[in-house]
Amino acid sequence: MIEYVKEGKIIAVTGCKSDETEIEIPEFIDDLPVAKIKENAFSEMTKLEKVKFPKNLKLISSYAFAGCKKLKEVVFQEGLERIEDWAFISTNLENVNLPNSLKFIGENAFLGTLAKFKIDESMKKKQELKKLKQRVTTKNNATIFPVELLLNMEDITLEIIKERANYHSSELEDVEEGKMQYRMLDLPFLFDQDEWMIAIYTKMPLSNVTITLDKDSKGKIGLYDDDDPDFLVLKATIYQDKEAVGDVAFKCPYLENISFEVSDVYSVENNGYISFIRFTVKMDNYGSANIDREYAFDYFKELEGKYLTQLKNNLIDQSTYDSLKNEISQVASDAIKSFLKQVSGAPILNYILEIIDLLQKHDDFNINDELDTFVQTQLLKIYNTLGDYKSFENICFDLKPLTKFITEHLGSNLEEINQKYNIFIKDDEGNQLSIEDIALYRTTFVDNDYNLTLHAEYMNYIFQVMNKLEREYCIKTFQG
Repeated sequence: MIEYVKEGKIIAVTGCKSDETEIEIPEFIDDLPVAKIKENAFSEMTKLEKVKFPKNLKLISSYAFAGCKKLKEVVFQEGLERIEDWAFISTNLENVNLPNSLKFIGENAFLGTLAKFKIDESMKKKQELKKLKQRVTTKNNATIFPVELLLNMEDITLEIIKERANYHSSELEDVEEGKMQYRMLDLPFLFDQDEWMIAIYTKMPLSNVTITLDKDSKGKIGLYDDDDPDFLVLKATIYQDKEAVGDVAFKCPYLENISFEVSDVYSVENNGYISFIRFTVKMDNYGSANIDREYAFDYFKELEGKYLTQLKNNLIDQSTYDSLKNEISQVASDAIKSFLKQVSGAPILNYILEIIDLLQKHDDFNINDELDTFVQTQLLKIYNTLGDYKSFENICFDLKPLTKFITEHLGSNLEEINQKYNIFIKDDEGNQLSIEDIALYRTTFVDNDYNLTLHAEYMNYIFQVMNKLEREYCIKTFQG
C-alpha cells in the first residue's frame, strides 16, 4: 500500500506500508497527480525488485531508493525531470532507460550500481545533443561565403558552417568589447550590388526568407575609428517569415542605407537542414559623395590583415599566408602601375615609368631584385597616400625617391642615364621640357578634368579589384 501526503495540488509519495517485491506507483491519488517521491521514501526495502513510475512524476528525491539491494528494474515514463542526489545508490540496477524529458541527475544518484557508467554516457550524449539543438536554434548557425561557392555546395558541411559562424561571432565580440586591432578584423566585405551566399543550419528547410540589418547594429558595433570612418562593421538577421533564424556579420563602406534582396534559397537535408541563401546587397547612398572616403585605399592592408588574423588563429599555415601576401602585393603593384600610366599632363610621372622600364629590361643593369623591391615599396606607398587629390598631384611630380634609388644602387645619377640612353622629361609630342615648363604642367594638372575623373574612377576600380581578389582567396582558404 502506497503512503503519501498532499502538497498543494500534487501528491508526494512518502513510502510503502509493507516490503513489496514490485511496486507500480499510480498516476493519480484522490484525483491529484502523483508528481513527487519524497526523500528516503523506499530506502532499505530488502525485497523490492521492480518499480514502475507514473507519467505525472516529475521528481525523485534524495535517497528515495537507497540501499534497495535487490532492485534491478525501474521503468521511467516521459515527464520525469529530476533525479536527486543518491536516489538509487547501492541498488542492483544494470540497465536503465532514461526519458528524454530528464533534465537533471544529482550527485552519485546511481553510485554502486552497474548502470552508473551507461547512465553517465547517456547523459553526456544528451548534453551534447542539447548543445547541438541550442546551436541550431541560436543565431550562431549562419555564415557568409562568396557566391562562387554555390558551385561547391556539397563541400560545405555542418561542421564548417558552425566553425565559421562561431569564428565570425568571436570577431564581433572583439569589436563590441573594443579589443579589435585596426585592419585585423576577418569578416566579409560587402559592396554595392554584390551577390553573396549565406549558408545556414536550421531544424526545418527555409522558405519566405528575408534579411534585415539589425536596427541597433551601427550604434552598438560602430565605426573602426570615429575620425576615420572607412567602413562599418554591421550585423544582419535572417528571418523566415517573422522568426529570426540566424545572424551574419560583415563590413561595408561607410554609408547610411543598406538593404538586401534574396534571390534564391536552396535547402539540403543534413541532420536538420543546410540552406543556401543567395542574396544581393544594395547600398543606395553609395556614389560620388563617398569618393573622399579612404576605405578603398586601405584595402591592400585590409587583405593582408585578414590573412594575418587567419594565420594567428591557425586557420591557414605560414606558407599559405606568405603566398597570399606576395600575390596581394603583386596585384597591388600591377593595378597601380596600370592606373599611373593613364594619368594625363604629368611628364615627370611618364619619365619615372620610362626609367623603371629601362632598368627592368636593359642588360646593363643587374638589379632586378632591388628594383622589384623598390617598385613594390613605392607603389604601395603611392597607393597608401592616394586618399585625396592633392596627394595624388604630389606623387605625379616627385622625382626624389627614384633619384635616391639610382644613386644608392647604380653609383651614378639620373643625368648620366639620361645622356647615355637619350631619356629626358618630355611632352606628348616628344619635346624636351625645361624646369619652367614642368611647373606650368603642375599648375594645369590640378584643374585637369580627365585626371579628376580618373582619380575618382580608380578608387572604385581598385576596390573592385581587391574585392574580387578577396573572394578568390576566400575560396582558396576555404578549400584548403
